[in-house]
Amino acid sequence: MKRFALSRLLAAGLALCLAAGVLSGPATAADSSGYSDVRASDWYYQDVRFVTENGLMLGTGSGFDPAGKLSRGMLVTILYRAEGSPEAGGTIFSDVRPNAWYARGTAWASENDIVTGYYDGSFLPDDPVTREQLAVILYRYAKFKGVSVKQRASLAVFSDTAALPDWSSDSLSWAVAVGLIQGSDGALSPGGAAFRAQTAAVLRRFSEKVCPLTGSREEESGTITPASLLPTGADGFNSFDSSLLAYLAQHGYGDRNYLVSPLSLRAALALAAAGAGGQTETALLGAMGFSGQAEVKSWYAGLLNGVQAFEEGLEQEKAQAARYPELYGGSTPDRAYRIVNSVWHNSDKPGGFREDYASNVRKSFDATVADAKGAALATRVNNWVNQQTAGMIPALAEDLKDAEAVLVNALYLRTAWVDVFSAGATRTASFTTAGGQTVLKDYMRREDDYRYYEDDDTRLVILPMQGNMYAAFVLGDRTGILDKLNAAKTEDVIVTLPKLELETTLDGGVLAGYLRDRGASVAFTNAADFTAMCTGASWKLDDIIQKSKLTMDEDGIEAAAATAIMMATGAAPVQDPPAPKEFTADRPFSLYLYTRGDGGPELLFFGQYLR
Repeated sequence: MKRFALSRLLAAGLALCLAAGVLSGPATAADSSGYSDVRASDWYYQDVRFVTENGLMLGTGSGFDPAGKLSRGMLVTILYRAEGSPEAGGTIFSDVRPNAWYARGTAWASENDIVTGYYDGSFLPDDPVTREQLAVILYRYAKFKGVSVKQRASLAVFSDTAALPDWSSDSLSWAVAVGLIQGSDGALSPGGAAFRAQTAAVLRRFSEKVCPLTGSREEESGTITPASLLPTGADGFNSFDSSLLAYLAQHGYGDRNYLVSPLSLRAALALAAAGAGGQTETALLGAMGFSGQAEVKSWYAGLLNGVQAFEEGLEQEKAQAARYPELYGGSTPDRAYRIVNSVWHNSDKPGGFREDYASNVRKSFDATVADAKGAALATRVNNWVNQQTAGMIPALAEDLKDAEAVLVNALYLRTAWVDVFSAGATRTASFTTAGGQTVLKDYMRREDDYRYYEDDDTRLVILPMQGNMYAAFVLGDRTGILDKLNAAKTEDVIVTLPKLELETTLDGGVLAGYLRDRGASVAFTNAADFTAMCTGASWKLDDIIQKSKLTMDEDGIEAAAATAIMMATGAAPVQDPPAPKEFTADRPFSLYLYTRGDGGPELLFFGQYLR
């Protein structure tokens, strides 16, 4: 694999500039903030301590994520928690599902006129909070608390406040007057994102200058999925993941190495559900774990927000590398993350995509819409997949001439460990397979501070990766994996992992069988209703194929998946340091490659390595 990572030593010298201050590099073991990415020298250190000690903001995984954007759902949940999480009977907006982690907070905020949502009845819980939205919500919260909000400051001193909308001008004037929000370089940046570090600072100022804020030790932002929403014995991040892994274990994959992307499958199904109607639509949405199309679109928008944040972070690093080349050894930061879709009609077959369907998938899922003759359809699709996965999946299908249409998702990730493994430390040693045989593997080894968990049945370690990505390695029982991941604590850990290459093709009706098992059998019958997708013909689901591949070495991980759905005709005190923990994957283990978004963790790839 191409080397595309920086060492921790070099990364510690980088700076990410924000309007409210400068974020310095990752924390060292000597820092006492409680987060690996917050140091005592950071300008926001005391702010992070305040929101953490008062249970207002409790981190997003392996750290506090100071440069991360705060979502609207996060903000109302913080204030709801500050009120002691009371019962609430306010509006549940059209895009807030009743069992969402932020549902109670939005209902409470709506009931007390702290938020009103948008004209179309939506709340957009996953959208980043802007600085002016933060001011408005805190202004209304102060009124709810009975605090005077008469103070006003002139905004004329700022270069970018001349055209403020009526709904935010009073709130911003108040927020500036009481010292909650400050400008930078003569600008207030009202439409700019409220980063987590900045928000922590604003909340601390609110508590000091307006009224006290305290919270509770609940999960902050959906990073811990409530156990009640997961099936018993869950080993995925949601019921869709868990049931997929269980189905594969029961249908020939329980005793072999394999790789699967639940996200890619779900995204491809979103393309199908977007063109379904009646019972077919209900069954597909239920199989995917959604209650409606708005929820699917909100979920997918959250994925794209994560891709955008990944790309923005990369561009910021490239700018830093250009400015301080000595810190990067003259190299340019290099990583990639994309989730893309395409839908293809076989022009040799009757009918075609409805224009409103084509418009919908272009807008909601950023999909390419194309026609191709039957003999060339496989070539066109394969070329597209090959390009989108950087050659990791050169071909998805040999022959598609009999398909009426093909709906395709491609997922590609290339990123580095935050702390790379030294190639010089790699050694060959034995691996005991699930069958008890001993084989030789090349093992990477590194001792560092990692999040670690163990009980009588499970041991796991979480390795942070660049771009808000994480790789969790699990020895033993995976049951209740989310609880175990979130219970992991930072420890000094000696990590020993084999270099990996996993590649799997799921075809022959395996994934179609899984979808039927999830209650969507009607989509494969002549009773299927895809009239919202096609015109001039009747279509049904025929088969689903997924190919996935992952390589892992000292630099990081490169992984890709492509999923195609074929349509057919159908009618504390100073102490001596403890001894380091050891995590040695020299026997069967599982790999969870995931990212954390505003709505919680999203499983990109799951791998099982047995031999």
